[in-house]
Amino acid sequence: MISLSVIIVSYNNLEVIRNCLDSIRQYNDIGNHLEVIVIEQSPNEDIYNFVKQTYPWVTVKREENKGFGAGNNRGAELANGDYLLFLNPDTALVEPVFKYAVTVFAKNPSLGLFGVQLLDAQGIENSSYECIEAYGIKAKLTSKLAKKTGRYNERKMYIQGADLFVRRDAFEKAGRFDENIFMYGEEPDLCLRIMKAGYHTAFFKKKKIIHLEGATNPQEYHMQLDKQLHSYRYVCEKHGMNFEKIVKSERRYQQMKAALFKLAGPRFRERYESAVKSADVITHQLEQEEG
Repeated sequence: MISLSVIIVSYNNLEVIRNCLDSIRQYNDIGNHLEVIVIEQSPNEDIYNFVKQTYPWVTVKREENKGFGAGNNRGAELANGDYLLFLNPDTALVEPVFKYAVTVFAKNPSLGLFGVQLLDAQGIENSSYECIEAYGIKAKLTSKLAKKTGRYNERKMYIQGADLFVRRDAFEKAGRFDENIFMYGEEPDLCLRIMKAGYHTAFFKKKKIIHLEGATNPQEYHMQLDKQLHSYRYVCEKHGMNFEKIVKSERRYQQMKAALFKLAGPRFRERYESAVKSADVITHQLEQEEG
């Protein structure tokens, strides 16, 4: 009988998914009660064939790339476990977590979703959770302080999507991932809907997972921010949050960064230019909103 189903959505990342699957095999502490499902969305069949041939204990299925949420929904449809772990391919287990997850869910019937501590390759705490109102000076300071003290407030924060441990009943009752969101914003949306469905979310620092989140080039950050804000507008409208107020705060934050980097001198030129471009992106977003 399957207790927990690990679901991994993969796209053009052979080396990282190999490390991820190897770590799952190494730290599987529930044996045959675990299943692993890979939804492969790459344009070619290389990774699909590699996973199929190298990891016969993994269920791998090719799907058109319709986004993070859609891929995870396809994986959930194949899953047999009472509990699901939506795991990024750029993660690696460093200790057993599966028995712990099953036990935590069994002891807490109202717990719908939780995450564990994410570490970078150097063992430094990564982005395990963030404020739901993710932009602006207040949100960034709140997130930083909360992570420094290990405090998670489910009403104001959400678990990052690199490791979402989810009770299947809660996931289904909440309506699964919203496939209108291609990328960015899926996690706060799901956490909010799971709570509206009558469940709780939580963060447990006791267990740790490595998350090799790639650093964004300062000159490319504004392009990523543009995509994030498009998704975030949708999430705000869906859940009754004031997008304009939150994003105006983010613009002030980027303008403040630009001013500080300018004062710091030429060695911070890239970061200064990135902050200026980011402020311009937000200004454009707000002009569209008002128009």
